[in-house]
Amino acid sequence: MPKRAANRTRAFKTTYDAKYHKILALLSNDRKLVQQIKDAATAYSIDPIHIVGALVGEHTYNVGSVDAAQT
Repeated sequence: MPKRAANRTRAFKTTYDAKYHKILALLSNDRKLVQQIKDAATAYSIDPIHIVGALVGEHTYNVGSVDAAQT
């Protein structure tokens, strides 16, 4: 795992597990976001799971993805 991601995780006093569960909670509770993911997947002819995987991975290893996804 990249050293920067580890440093950011420590600096924000969180864990990878906590960040993983936070993005999963967002995806579970935000129907509008899920619909946007489905629409984007349709537009690009891909399975929505690929977008979900990218979001989960980015948020888990980088700080701020949930905030960006919510806006």
